[in-house]
Amino acid sequence: DEDDDDDDDDEEEELGRIASLCERLEMHLVADEKEAVALTRRVVETIEKEAAAFLSSSALKVKGGDKRERRAKAAKRVLTQHHAERLLQKMLVKMLKIGEEEMAGKIGDGIEQLYRLGKERKEVRTFRMEKKSMVAGATASAAEDDEYSDADADDDERTVELREVACSQVGADATKRNPEVQLFRMQFNKGVEVRVHESSWSDAGLAWRIWGSAKVAFKVVDRSAYFRDKNKTYLELGSGCGLISAAIASLGGRCTVTEGAPGALTALRKTAEGVNDVAKTEAMKVAFLDWRDDLATLEEEKNGTVERIEDVPNNNNKSNLSCNFVHANKATFDNAHVTMRLPEDARFDCVVGSDLVYDQQHCAALAAAIARRLKRPHGEAIIFLAVRSEELLMAFSKKCGKRGLSVGVCAPIEPNENLEDFSKTTGGHAHRALPESADEYWNAVAKAFSECLLSSRNDFDFDSSSSSFAPLGVSSSSSSSSGSTPGFAKDAAAKLEGRFAMVRVTPRDQHQNHA
Repeated sequence: DEDDDDDDDDEEEELGRIASLCERLEMHLVADEKEAVALTRRVVETIEKEAAAFLSSSALKVKGGDKRERRAKAAKRVLTQHHAERLLQKMLVKMLKIGEEEMAGKIGDGIEQLYRLGKERKEVRTFRMEKKSMVAGATASAAEDDEYSDADADDDERTVELREVACSQVGADATKRNPEVQLFRMQFNKGVEVRVHESSWSDAGLAWRIWGSAKVAFKVVDRSAYFRDKNKTYLELGSGCGLISAAIASLGGRCTVTEGAPGALTALRKTAEGVNDVAKTEAMKVAFLDWRDDLATLEEEKNGTVERIEDVPNNNNKSNLSCNFVHANKATFDNAHVTMRLPEDARFDCVVGSDLVYDQQHCAALAAAIARRLKRPHGEAIIFLAVRSEELLMAFSKKCGKRGLSVGVCAPIEPNENLEDFSKTTGGHAHRALPESADEYWNAVAKAFSECLLSSRNDFDFDSSSSSFAPLGVSSSSSSSSGSTPGFAKDAAAKLEGRFAMVRVTPRDQHQNHA
C-alpha cells in the first residue's frame, strides 16, 4: 500500500511537470524563441515516453502494465487539456520558416505520436468493451472495463482542437501540396464557375485550404434562392479562402469577405479580382476583421480600454501572446489591420461563415462580431459548421444570448455507415483522405439545408429531426422565470456531434416583433 501511495505521488508530480511544461511553452512561444525550442524538445520527449509506455503495456501485458497504461492515459489527458498539439503545430511552422528541418521533423513525429496514442487508446477501449459484452455477468471484468467507458473517452477527445467530423476535413493531400486555384462549378446555375485561390499554411494557418463545411455552403448557395437577393448585403466572417462569398457574388450578391489572418488576404484579393472581372462590378470586397476587436469595442464602456491588435507594437511583426500565430508571420502582415480594416460602422443584412467555432475561445468574440455587424432588427447570420462538440454549441449559444441574439440549429442528416469511422478521429483533417462518398453526402446535407432556409424564414421549429431550425440552449440569462427559454437540452445537442449543422443567429427583438 505504501508503494502504491508513493507511485500515486510520483504520478501526480509527473502530471504537474507535464502541465507546467505546456504552460511555459505557451508563455515563451513568441517572447523567447530559444527557450521555446528547448521546451518544445522536452514536450516531444515526454510524448514519446508516454506513448511508448502505453503502447508497450497495452500490447505486451508486462508486469505492472495496467498501472503504466493508466499513467500514460492521464498524461495524454493533461497534454490534451493544455493544447499540446496546437502548441507543437505553431512551433512546427516556426522551425520550417527558419530552416530548422531536423527539429521540425521531431516536432512532426511528436504530433503523430499524440495522434497515434489517441487512436491506440480508442482501439484498446473498443477491444475491452467487446470483451465485456462476451463475458456478460462477469463482475470483475465489468468493474475493470468501467475504467475505459465512453464517458472517459469523451473527457479526452472533446478537448482536442479540430476533432474530426465525417467529410469535414481538407483531405490528406492538403498539407503536401503548394497553394492552388480550385475550380467549383455550380450544378443548378449552369455556366457559373468560381475560382478560389488558396494560401500557404505558414501565411494563413487554418485559413489556407477549403474545408468541407465551406463546400457544403457552396452547394447551398447554388441551390437556394435565399442567397440570390440582390438587395441584401453579405458579410463573410473567418472567410479562409472565401468560397462562400465568391459563390454569392457570382450570383449577383454584394459581399464583403473578411479574415483575421492577414496572410490569407492576398489570396482573397486574387479570388475577388477574378469574381469582379466576370461580374463587371465590385461584387466582392476584401477586408481585415479580427472578431476580438468587435468584442473589445462592445466591452469598452463596461471594462475600460481593451487592448486591440492595432495597440500591439510592431516588433519585427511579432504579435503579443493573445494573438493567433498567423498574425506574426513575416511581410504578409502588411499593416492589413490598418490599411484593409473593415470600417467601424459597417453593418450587413446577412452574416455568413463556415467552421467558425472549433475552440471555446472563439465563442465570445464570434458572438460579439455577429451582434455588432448585423443590421437591426431584420439581419441574420447563417453559419455552416461541423459539430465537433456539443459544449462548443452550447457555449456559443450562451454568448449570443448575452448579446441579445437567438440561436437555432438545423442538422437533420446523419453520416452514413461508410462515414461513421470519421466521427471520433482526432487530427483527421490533415491525415485522412476524403471518402469517395463525400460529395454524395455533401449534396444530401446541402439539399436539407436549402429546404430548411425556405421553410423556416421567420420562426424556429422545435422538431429537431426535421429540416428546420430548432432553438438551441439558453437565449438569455434572464429570459423567463424558470431561468431559460425552450430549446435543446445538453443531451439533445450531443446528438448533433459528428454532423454538419447550419446555425441561424438573429436579434432577439426580431422574434419579439414577429410575435
